[in-house]
Amino acid sequence: MAISKNLTLKLATWSMMIALFFNPLGFKKLLHWITSLPLLNRFNEKANNFGEEVMIASKAMKGKSWSFHYKAFATTIAAW
Repeated sequence: MAISKNLTLKLATWSMMIALFFNPLGFKKLLHWITSLPLLNRFNEKANNFGEEVMIASKAMKGKSWSFHYKAFATTIAAW
């Protein structure tokens, strides 16, 4: 049973939104746990770096005002 590209895109979008705005540390820990599995162990260092970058981005995004987020959302919608 194949997962549609649309569903995959939605899952990726929601997981990044949760990681950036709600729980960046939990996302980093989840990435570490997933990449500690034997089959995915070779991605551990890259996943750790990505988790760090998500945490840095989250801190930067949380410092912005609501008007910034509204303008970014409106610009994204207009670009689509």
